[in-house]
Amino acid sequence: MLKHPWLELVISTIALLLFHTSDLSAGQATRSVRYWMTHASDVPESPGCVTLLGAVAANGGELALGFLQLPAKDRDQNGVLGAHDTLMEALGLYWRGPAHFSLNDKQSAAQICRHRRVLAVELIAATANAVYLGTSPTNFMQSADVPFPADLLERAREAARGVEPEAMANYIALLRQFNLAGQTNSFEAGLIECQSEDRKALRKLSRNPVTGALCRGALPAPAEK
Repeated sequence: MLKHPWLELVISTIALLLFHTSDLSAGQATRSVRYWMTHASDVPESPGCVTLLGAVAANGGELALGFLQLPAKDRDQNGVLGAHDTLMEALGLYWRGPAHFSLNDKQSAAQICRHRRVLAVELIAATANAVYLGTSPTNFMQSADVPFPADLLERAREAARGVEPEAMANYIALLRQFNLAGQTNSFEAGLIECQSEDRKALRKLSRNPVTGALCRGALPAPAEK
């Protein structure tokens, strides 16, 4: 038994903290927008690895972005709306958007459009992190003592349907914080991190799903299925 009870308490506290930190890092991984948008599908060097296509498939082949539901069109022209069409359009939001997604344009329509697009790519990453990697927003803190809300993604979708750039900017920041929160944590057993893909090939594969109508005004909530 230790001679100093306070020292025993310190050691016990450190052990407890190490246990919880280890438990968190082992199963609470996230990856950034950049990861998901440069790891679209399997490459020969990394078969069976964690990709955006895998995340889309895990989400039923679709992506709900508030102002836009992917897939919007049959992009691969195989007669079926599926996960590959969604992948092409998700990549298009990133690789074929306005220059670097500037949020400073003062024209209201352009400002709404840019905010929606930036919010969309963060939503795509957050969906991949939540659905494919199994990481809930509530596992991380948005401030010192406040966890992210369980419905963070749905709140972001509601903001994307609206017309308030300030609300969209707020959820862009929150989603980005969540997407970066576990990026140094390892994937769970069985998941492999891919090598990134060639940017020119990704841009060539991508298709822009955003029309002018999606950049103007508030949009109705999606119909219940």
